Amino acid sequence: MRLATVLLCAALALPALGAASHRDRVAAALADLDAADMDGRWQFTMAVQQDDALSIVTHDPSRGGYEIRQLQSVDGAAPSDTQLKKFREEEKKRLDERDPDTANYAYLVDLDSLRLEATEGDVLRFSFAPRVAQFDEAEQLQGTLRLNDDTGQVEQIVIRNRGELSPAFSVTVAHYLLALEFVDFEDARLLGGMTSEVRGKAGFLKSFDVNTQVSFSDYRQVE
Repeated sequence: MRLATVLLCAALALPALGAASHRDRVAAALADLDAADMDGRWQFTMAVQQDDALSIVTHDPSRGGYEIRQLQSVDGAAPSDTQLKKFREEEKKRLDERDPDTANYAYLVDLDSLRLEATEGDVLRFSFAPRVAQFDEAEQLQGTLRLNDDTGQVEQIVIRNRGELSPAFSVTVAHYLLALEFVDFEDARLLGGMTSEVRGKAGFLKSFDVNTQVSFSDYRQVE
């Protein structure tokens, strides 16, 4: 009877042990992404497709200040003064509003909410409750994370809304999608591609529909 009780307790503990193991592996994989410090330690090129315009942007931490990212071209031509001014204003805003406590991958994923949904070949697919600094309505967001079971590395993180979001007064977001794809470069796991989709209304009349795809290339580690 005692042996049966011990075996039963061990069997009941297996799911919890498995969940803890998955949690630790995902936590370690996210830590690897953050340790790569893509913005601080790497030069790279971004091909930014936003609606009908293709912009080429270079990122170089050694430039410092607001010059870290520079707009090189728009649709294959040198950027106009107006385009450069707009880019610099947006870049200044991006850097000024960047919060180091939320600008990392570990922040995005609430590990306590992690749930294994499926095994797809060598890939484990998890659901999780995302944290997105721009949105207070955490319950209206859902996330998916794909972890390679062999390498222990994150392959993809996707966050989407399942209900209306309101990031600011009189602004409503009906559709939100953020998809991040990762690749190996040298000994680091870095961002290979990003897709962002946002649709909604500002005020009663003005609608917005912004679709952005970014591919990252030409990685070189800063000395």
